Amino acid sequence: MINNAYYDSKYRKWLDEAMKWVEDYLGQTDYALVEELLGKDRNGNQYRNTHEIKGFRRIEDVEYKIDKERGKKVVKTKNVGLDQDGRPILDQDGYVISRYGQKMPILGQIRDDYLGIKVRIMFILPRRNSRKTTEFDRPFPVDSNTADIDNYTKAILDAFFETPIFKETGLNDRHIQSLFVQKRYVDKDEEAGILLEMKPL
Repeated sequence: MINNAYYDSKYRKWLDEAMKWVEDYLGQTDYALVEELLGKDRNGNQYRNTHEIKGFRRIEDVEYKIDKERGKKVVKTKNVGLDQDGRPILDQDGYVISRYGQKMPILGQIRDDYLGIKVRIMFILPRRNSRKTTEFDRPFPVDSNTADIDNYTKAILDAFFETPIFKETGLNDRHIQSLFVQKRYVDKDEEAGILLEMKPL
């Protein structure tokens, strides 16, 4: 739970753990969510990016910056797959490989048939001190000990849209065109958690 929108150390730690969960979930489901959001062309071929792909990166396309502490060049793009020495990983044809083992694309304009994303989120929150719900309790958290709904929303969206696979495929939270969010307390015999639905427009 967060009470501030800025990236303090506790939020960064939470976000790292949440992103790890998202990456594991996407891997276990064969990236079905990513594929659904990207969609297919008229011939049924799976799109690999929200943008038109003009080609693929070679080693000379990779941008570097200087790490002052180590005095070494480091890759600017976090999505590039690196070996143990911090060098970009190349395939047998000399193309740069992403963190997910795909050739890194060189992007053109956004696809004409890509419209964006609609999202629904339900935050089901535990009651204070994890006490049980009674029939006299109000269903919605209006006490001062719960975070603002916009901060909850930023946290869960960051957990998805900051992952490398979302960045590699061009999926961005600015593409969200419709967003419905609600928070409520747990009902009787219900566990706290988050329900999330993302769909392409």
